[in-house]
Amino acid sequence: MPGVRMMYKKSILFEIVQRKNPGTPVESFTLTIPPENMEIEEDQRISETETFGGVFLDDYGEGLKPIRISGHTGGSTLRLTYSRGSSKNKGKKFDGRSAFFYFRDTLMRYKSVESRKTTYQNYDLYIYDLSTIPAKQDISMYPIENIAEGYACYLKKFKMTRSKERPLFYNYSIELVAVRALGTYNEMAKSPVPSTNNPLSLIGALRRGLRLTKGYFTDVRNVMDSVSDVLDVIDDLEGQLRAFINQAGDLVYYPFALASRVLTMIVGLTDLAEAAYTTMVVTAGKSETTFYNILSILRGTSSSSAALVAYSKTPDASARLINKISREDSRVQSSIAQFKDLTEQESEITSNVLSQSIATETIYYIYGYIIVSARQDTTLERLSIEYFDSVDFIELIAIFNGIKGDSEIESGDQIRIPVITKGKNPENNYVYSDLRGDIYGSDIRLDASGKVVVMASGDLARVEGVDNLVQAANLRLNDQLGSRLRLTLYGIQDSIGFARGETTPVAYVIVGIKDTLM
Repeated sequence: MPGVRMMYKKSILFEIVQRKNPGTPVESFTLTIPPENMEIEEDQRISETETFGGVFLDDYGEGLKPIRISGHTGGSTLRLTYSRGSSKNKGKKFDGRSAFFYFRDTLMRYKSVESRKTTYQNYDLYIYDLSTIPAKQDISMYPIENIAEGYACYLKKFKMTRSKERPLFYNYSIELVAVRALGTYNEMAKSPVPSTNNPLSLIGALRRGLRLTKGYFTDVRNVMDSVSDVLDVIDDLEGQLRAFINQAGDLVYYPFALASRVLTMIVGLTDLAEAAYTTMVVTAGKSETTFYNILSILRGTSSSSAALVAYSKTPDASARLINKISREDSRVQSSIAQFKDLTEQESEITSNVLSQSIATETIYYIYGYIIVSARQDTTLERLSIEYFDSVDFIELIAIFNGIKGDSEIESGDQIRIPVITKGKNPENNYVYSDLRGDIYGSDIRLDASGKVVVMASGDLARVEGVDNLVQAANLRLNDQLGSRLRLTLYGIQDSIGFARGETTPVAYVIVGIKDTLM
């Protein structure tokens, strides 16, 4: 029964690979019987936000791929398996029981193996669907990642079940999370960016990795040209880093844009190098292990360049800090400042307005700084006036230099004066303005008969606030019009009473709104 014993050709290959040498698996095993069920989810990173204004969708691209595999390893029939690398089961036959326990102990428990208990994080789990390999292709003649669909995975759960109906059958259930398809760079589950206190130390690591890459890909022109381009940009980056660290020049700033450019170029270079597998290994006959070692080194340079970008977010690279200065004034304070030259009567402010408070925020974007040597008479106030023509920047200078007051400034200290641009703020915004319009307005006061009210002084009396709204509504509900409001010809369906009542204007407004909506 050769067909039964060779069922692995339509099964799933599991491999444990070392990250620094992914070309040669340290352990591998193909399930001797294809799984009964295999489920792969193609998740997407979609964020949904539902509001009164509608539903807003943010699409961040592909997400992780949950994979669920279940089946059994068979009974007493001996079956061949397929393995690669340094695995010890090459050419062996397994019955159902021995296949299950070998698979469980070496693959599913790879983190518990004595030699990997403390270093399991340096290993990855790969799976390949061998059923995707065309029948005419020999699995031993091609790199498996080029002919089979495969994924780099994290193992979430492994479960074994047995039943009394088939006691010799070992059923398994495996839950995995695929972080990337094999043959592609990992863009979803990223390794932590290495930290550094000295960005210059990473420049040497970048150059070493790129020179090794250039020495290996001597016959691949596009890779060679790309390496040369990156090295040229790194030379410029090193010069700007030294100027930043030594605080040289009129304007000191961290070269964030140049560091980001280097990272982008190295990621593109890595893609070119991966695509050169056929040229280097199949055509030129170079070692597959060496090829993957060079790729690993190149990915290490990508991590180093990412660390240079991440360094710009640290306090040491404060040239890219964005500081916000918020100042909250009460209505009393702001009104005193605005109406200080007016008479008491002209600047009449009601108590309910004075008790309110608003926050005004000014945003300053800092893109560099200049160095100033402190003298005996240097103070934060003097620096603020000298460089910003205002005392409002005392707090900004103090925060930027990490000091609390003038007492911490000594003669000879290097004070950093930030170079800033002003961001947008709610200045002259109607909502935030202290001079917001009065929604009720004011008018000449009328008596119950509709005549103008004259005060004892001879001046016309005024009506303001809600009273003005009531008076205006009552003017529309005078005796001449009041009798007509009951007629449906005018669009008002309900009786609202007669004019001159305190509640009548309110009822009039409510009915008007109601009829408009209906």
